Amino acid sequence: MRKVAGIFLITSIFLACQICYVMAASPIVIRLWEQNDYRIAGLQPSIDLFNRTNPDVQIELERKDPNANNLLPAVAAGVGPNVIVGASSRDRDFFDLGILADLRPYINRDNFSLDDYFPATLEFGQAPSGELFSMPLDSQVIVMYYNPEVLARNGLQPPQPGWRNSDLRNMTTKLRQRDAQGQLTQHAIIGKHPNHVGMYFMGQNNGYIINLENGIECTVNKPAFRQAYTIIDELISEDRLRVEGVHSGVTWNIFLTGQAGFYMDGNFRLFDLTNQMNDVVTAPLLYPDSGAQPGSYLWTRTLALVKSGNPEVDEAAWRVLKFLSSVDALTLYVVNARLLPVTKGSIAHPLFREYVREFGVNLDLMANYYLPAGSGKTEMASPRSDTIRGIWGSLQTRFMRGEIPLSTFIDELDHQVQLIVQEILTGKQ
Repeated sequence: MRKVAGIFLITSIFLACQICYVMAASPIVIRLWEQNDYRIAGLQPSIDLFNRTNPDVQIELERKDPNANNLLPAVAAGVGPNVIVGASSRDRDFFDLGILADLRPYINRDNFSLDDYFPATLEFGQAPSGELFSMPLDSQVIVMYYNPEVLARNGLQPPQPGWRNSDLRNMTTKLRQRDAQGQLTQHAIIGKHPNHVGMYFMGQNNGYIINLENGIECTVNKPAFRQAYTIIDELISEDRLRVEGVHSGVTWNIFLTGQAGFYMDGNFRLFDLTNQMNDVVTAPLLYPDSGAQPGSYLWTRTLALVKSGNPEVDEAAWRVLKFLSSVDALTLYVVNARLLPVTKGSIAHPLFREYVREFGVNLDLMANYYLPAGSGKTEMASPRSDTIRGIWGSLQTRFMRGEIPLSTFIDELDHQVQLIVQEILTGKQ
């Protein structure tokens, strides 16, 4: 009996040790949420590498959109992700709700340098008081593409660095053509979306809905914003610009089939264009007629750490975020996702140089001129960004359709955004 008890005790100790060993060997699983196929394709190689080289921490990528409708209930129920691919239009709200961690303690402790990032990409994840709640992952800019074949056919030289609005207007005079009935047979400029048209000229003139340099300020009634939409108003009223979703029968196929000289859209459209057209080029930054330095409308997708309440898990989540934010990982990501980088080191990276050779000078122009000229001090990084942009998008579309004049568009947008700013400043939602 004593022998059996001894065997039982030894067995129990052995099993307990085995359980402890298994528990000690079990990795911390960091759940990462992202939904878009192309971003998942960009992240997956680095996730696989991390999981192979970090047995104590494993990334589990979940195909889920980390928007407010998904993220807030999951966090409240204690089943939220640990890292999200965020967006500059909503990260600030998540931070204000206490969901995202301030990354500065980790960055300062590990001497993780932020110097290589384009400044504007970092501004999207910074609160006025200095907290950093997201790290840039990829960047989007609104650019002007042109078809050199269409320009040459109409006796025009491609736009050169330093060209101005007046140069664009002169070019559109030759590009805009009508038949005997007065119908447009060749368009000067096609815009993919009302927002993209607005963003392009807002960025060029350094005019925005919200400015965050001094807290939060509505800047709709400032000269830069008004000048941007004055140009749009003139181009549309003179049939030099037609916008998809605003004007009947206008789609980007008009540009694809060589019936338009210029096309406005985000850099993400480049790869669709190059797959379907013989030649397409990104135009240099368009200078305002004043000669002031042109800007570029920029926004980012990000990586953010969702607080778990467990320091060990949050530490592991930081390891993941830091790994995915290395220059090598960021470069691998943008090349596989077919996006634009957020660091200068990525532009010089051999992998990115090969990417440029595949898709041409468009990428270099965007990376070396559009990104450094970009501004992060915009409504995209403000509290309640989606609400502000919703009001702007609705009024802007009505203006472009000719339903309201420019003065009404600006006055009504200014009024509604001022109300939101006051609500933010007084702490109301």
